[in-house]
Amino acid sequence: MAFFSACSANRLQFLVFLGLLIVITSCSSDAPDLRLQLVKGQQLQQSTDVISRVIQVYRGDSIETLMEVKTQTQFEVNQVNDATYQLTAKHVKMAADMVARGRHFGISSEEENSDSPLSDVLAQIKNKPFRLQLNEQGRIVELAGLNDWIDKAMEQLDTYNPDEIAALREQIETSFGESIFIGNFEVASAALPDTFVAEGESWEIYSEMVTGFAGMAKVTYTLSEVTKSQYTILGTGTIFSNPEGRPAISNSMQLQYDLSGTIESVVKIDRKTGWVIDANVGQYLEGTVSMPALYEGDSEMKLPMFLENQMRITGIIR
Repeated sequence: MAFFSACSANRLQFLVFLGLLIVITSCSSDAPDLRLQLVKGQQLQQSTDVISRVIQVYRGDSIETLMEVKTQTQFEVNQVNDATYQLTAKHVKMAADMVARGRHFGISSEEENSDSPLSDVLAQIKNKPFRLQLNEQGRIVELAGLNDWIDKAMEQLDTYNPDEIAALREQIETSFGESIFIGNFEVASAALPDTFVAEGESWEIYSEMVTGFAGMAKVTYTLSEVTKSQYTILGTGTIFSNPEGRPAISNSMQLQYDLSGTIESVVKIDRKTGWVIDANVGQYLEGTVSMPALYEGDSEMKLPMFLENQMRITGIIR
């Protein structure tokens, strides 16, 4: 059974599910240098595992959706400038599993020519190169090419009508496209400060949500431990949406989120390169999501929602 067909049977909870996902001055010659320090030709790897749990209440019925998305990505440093790095990247393995109302749906880049059109799309995206530019604070300055490969892979699904193609593309981009790649990458790498800090010192970072609902994250990071090989950074902060901000779009539906909650993280940084070698990030949000009426005569719906994300990131420097 195709992944798209199965998801259509659970349209309401799946649509809602898709909507989701520095100032310190210290100058010391021996202060830790927390910044990216990559070299040309260097090869790196990052594996991301995101487990999400969404609970929403619809007409008194509590609906729980569980989803796990795994991505393994390889990088190569092509060029080193004064304060930026040009890299080529490729996803070498991708998979997503969802359980909703006791039913399981899964897709994988390792299942080409399967009954799932989305698995076939992932297989086409696998190992295709895309480009990104990083600054010394671990933020993505530019990203290009990934969504282009998704578009090319979608062209092969010529047995589906345009609306089905649009829905399938949205499902892929929500889990494996450029915006979610930036969000997942920066949730750990962008913890790096823009100035020297000493062990035990803290700094604040404000960041705008690049996926899902319109909102901001305010996180206080602390350099908790320094060893010969790595830095350990602890983060704690808040996430809050802007109810008047841009709506999230899912299957041409506008979803307006009013959510707030907390974020906690433990990030371990390789001391020589500044690359994230291990990170655990937890996000906990609750509030409501509003959506237009699904059927004529219905009124706008506002559903209570709880969202929990647990993310594990591991990195390798070759």
